[in-house]
Amino acid sequence: MSLPTDLDIASSIALANQYGHSAAALAASISTSYAVIASGETMLTAGRSAGKLQAASPATGVILQPGTVDGQEFTAINEGANSITFDASGNTADGVSDSVPARRAAAFIFDTNTSLWYRK
Repeated sequence: MSLPTDLDIASSIALANQYGHSAAALAASISTSYAVIASGETMLTAGRSAGKLQAASPATGVILQPGTVDGQEFTAINEGANSITFDASGNTADGVSDSVPARRAAAFIFDTNTSLWYRK
């Protein structure tokens, strides 16, 4: 795992400030360790802006927990060597077409009108 660069940190702080959030609040809402996820499990999003994940084998049918407010943003960070694919009814607008490849991240925004996460 590589550490974020100063540019990554500065960009994140600038983005947080742009939306009226403090850098401390941003840092507190990102998990510092990864969670192991398996097929059919749920990624937790409540109170978080990002979640670090790993799958021991390719994970399918994964569900993204519904957002708590309209416009909530969440980034799923896959730190593992296996892909994570969402369920058809996994609260993502694109269903099984939405996945997070190995060592990649996917940013989503929640829409309360449809109760779905949309890829950014």
